[in-house]
Amino acid sequence: MSIIDELPSIYSDAIGRKYAISCDDTHKKNFGQYLTPVEIANLMSDMVTPIKNKNEISILDPGCGVAILTSALCEKILANSPNIKTISCFGYELDPAIIPYTHKSLEYLNTWLSSKGIEFRYEVIIKDFIIDNSSLFDDSPSLFQLEETQKFDIIISNPPYFKISKDDIRAKVAHKIVFGQPNIYGIFLYLSALLLEENGQLIYITPRSYTSGSYFKAFRKHFLNEVSLRRFHLFSSRNKAFNRDAVLQENIILHAVKNRNNDKVIEISTSSGSLSDEDVNIRSILMANVLIGNEEDKKIFLPITEKEESIIEHMHSWKNNLNKLGFEISTGKIVPFRNRNYLLGDFDIHKIKKDFVPLIWMNHIKMGEINWPIPQFRKEQYFHVLKESRKLLIPAGNYVLMRRFSAKEEKRRINTAPLLRKDLTYETIGLENHLNYIYRKNGKMTQEEAVGLSAIFNTEFFDIYFRTFNGNTEVSATEMRELPLPNIDVIHKIGVMLLNEGKSLDDIENLLIAS
Repeated sequence: MSIIDELPSIYSDAIGRKYAISCDDTHKKNFGQYLTPVEIANLMSDMVTPIKNKNEISILDPGCGVAILTSALCEKILANSPNIKTISCFGYELDPAIIPYTHKSLEYLNTWLSSKGIEFRYEVIIKDFIIDNSSLFDDSPSLFQLEETQKFDIIISNPPYFKISKDDIRAKVAHKIVFGQPNIYGIFLYLSALLLEENGQLIYITPRSYTSGSYFKAFRKHFLNEVSLRRFHLFSSRNKAFNRDAVLQENIILHAVKNRNNDKVIEISTSSGSLSDEDVNIRSILMANVLIGNEEDKKIFLPITEKEESIIEHMHSWKNNLNKLGFEISTGKIVPFRNRNYLLGDFDIHKIKKDFVPLIWMNHIKMGEINWPIPQFRKEQYFHVLKESRKLLIPAGNYVLMRRFSAKEEKRRINTAPLLRKDLTYETIGLENHLNYIYRKNGKMTQEEAVGLSAIFNTEFFDIYFRTFNGNTEVSATEMRELPLPNIDVIHKIGVMLLNEGKSLDDIENLLIAS
């Protein structure tokens, strides 16, 4: 076969498969390494807009791997930017096992580009990308700094994904954008934004988690001050992007540009499986319905249909949230492994006879109802009330109980149920730590409020809104506090409709749309 008969991206993909066979899953996990399939590499390179007014460009891949992204990108540049005559490429790679494959792939690319009349220069940098560029996090660089940081026209990457501790040197140098236990990909993404030339392009495939949540709040603030969002790509199935590695993380592709043009629209595309041109659906969305919040805390919503965009607009016309309506949300106090001495099963109950109360787990919340006790449930469903354990219980009353976690395949991301005082024969009750509960901060929640609020959270209307900005399985108390809600009279009316009039969730949705 002639060198020009096989595209570099195809060659690189074959090289990547050989590498993947040569090392075990533990090795790849240690490097947070999931090699990019050729279909994804082509989709990412397709996002790059043609480069005009230049005959030489620079490319950076901070997580180079076998250089498949660089290969696909060079093919696209050759096709769409015929004025380019010289390409300089820099790739960071730390895995010693993959570097021989990287060089082999880049040498093939070099030969292929040379045959097309393109000069290609490349360098594989065997250093930690974050540490090597740590000076960029210093807002006050030294006056004596002699070397000017090189900037790049295009940065394309499938970065490593793994959490690092707050004591990790990489977390420390990037302290202004991290909170808690950060995922390393967020630092890669922000650092790449700093390394772009003006009007340079950024194309990244990452987990979706940075689009919302308090852990990425500082990241979003600083990142969105560096780039303008141009396009997001979502996969309808979370295992399509890296099916060779059985990755179940929900991934998205971002295309951003280093400028502050404040575009009024953004493209959001989706694909189901094949990633052919016919499979990718692209819509233009108002930026006002994607980038939402204030300068200190912007969230990124990703509506993929007209209906989803309409629901976002409607819910943002509501001016209330839990706190403004006088409600609070907390997490169940009983952590089972720390309180084993107080957990009781059916057999224990027959022995003890008294001083126990129900222990509600998230498994008890299903289809808007609390199903307790569950026959033959493998977990203890009672809690022993003693002087020292009483502080872990809540007083009997009206509450909304909410599961903190859900499977992505479930019909609803948010699962709640009203807990009503009239149904309790106990004075206190235990809630396991995988539950959140909503209550009134001052005073008591009425049963109409509990039933109405729970029903709102369980509607398809609310679920669609939540999924447009949250790609996690966790439903956090912080996010729930901030979600828009209708007026209290609407919540009360919904409670009355369900308690007294036998209305359905469809009737509730119609009332929400009209509110």
